[in-house]
Amino acid sequence: MTGGLAYILDEDDTLIPKVNKEIVKIQRVNAPAGQMQLKSLIEAHVEKTGSKKGAAILSEWEAYLPCSGNLCRPAKKTLLRLVPSSRG
Repeated sequence: MTGGLAYILDEDDTLIPKVNKEIVKIQRVNAPAGQMQLKSLIEAHVEKTGSKKGAAILSEWEAYLPCSGNLCRPAKKTLLRLVPSSRG
């Protein structure tokens, strides 16, 4: 992830607790726009790769949606507090 947004699938609730929340923000995909974007990305992935897992997610969308999340970088202001100054 390089300054953008990454979607995750945490089927067994083991990934989210391991995320370093000081360097990334994590949230569930609750907004309809985010859900549509995620579904479109999975559809494109399935179309291009034939992914069986992607097809399963699409066929059981409502069951998988609560396991979906996204990671993004926190506000720049937060990052500035975390990075030590290189000035002497």
